[in-house]
Amino acid sequence: MPKSSLSDEELAQFINGIVTEGGWPKVVELLEHCHERKASVAPGPDQKYFHKIIAYRESDVLFHRFRCDGDTVMAADIQFKRPSRFPSPFLNRNRSLVTKLLKLLRPRYGNSKVEVKEDSDEEGVSGRQIHFDVSSNFVWWHASTPFDKWESECAIYDEPYSSGQTDPNETNTRNDFGFLDVFNG
Repeated sequence: MPKSSLSDEELAQFINGIVTEGGWPKVVELLEHCHERKASVAPGPDQKYFHKIIAYRESDVLFHRFRCDGDTVMAADIQFKRPSRFPSPFLNRNRSLVTKLLKLLRPRYGNSKVEVKEDSDEEGVSGRQIHFDVSSNFVWWHASTPFDKWESECAIYDEPYSSGQTDPNETNTRNDFGFLDVFNG
């Protein structure tokens, strides 16, 4: 099945459209012409782009949530996913993606970030979370704290060599995940 590949410039347009007030039309302009899967059920208004087949570099770009108020994205959950391969689990292959996302978010959030590392698992791989514009008390600043308790406006979740939501003892499948969560109110 064909995929629409985002260039670095298109990724910048996509991310800026999500985090900038009034930026939704730029996201629509970009996504409108992307390939999509056929859906048996008509998507809801906030799910129009869930069936798009998009890639950025080696990662599939998946949408789990978009909520808008007029031309402003109020909430978004974007996943970057690719199969893990060597040098995983020894080296985090998400570094270039996370670096790119940080560069794109810097004009909006500056250095208002809090970074926490997740505990290493038995294979020695650890992920990290980077939250921006955090308003919660520092006692909540742990990798195990759910996104809503962080009270952050935006977060990057870096999950290399992950089994996702499946118990790692029940599957040998591992993927490199990167998530971008945005909540603007």
